[in-house]
Amino acid sequence: MSWYQLLDIRRQARAEFERDPNVVGPPTACPNDGEPLEPGPPSEPGTWHCRFDGWSYPRDWIRPEPPAGLFDGVAEGPGSYGGLP
Repeated sequence: MSWYQLLDIRRQARAEFERDPNVVGPPTACPNDGEPLEPGPPSEPGTWHCRFDGWSYPRDWIRPEPPAGLFDGVAEGPGSYGGLP
């Protein structure tokens, strides 16, 4: 396996992480129990609730972060990997 293959694996992992629906937008299911979220009351437009444990979007939502070190130092573009053959 070459360094370029490893860099391609990191790029693919980043692309998949950024396409994850829970990263791109609001979740569709409760992160605690996996139950589908239900729309909040009309007095609170744009909110979603879990009827089983009281979890609420956006009040309790924390945007997922990529695994530590997975994307650090990955440069993009031609000629960005100085020192590699």
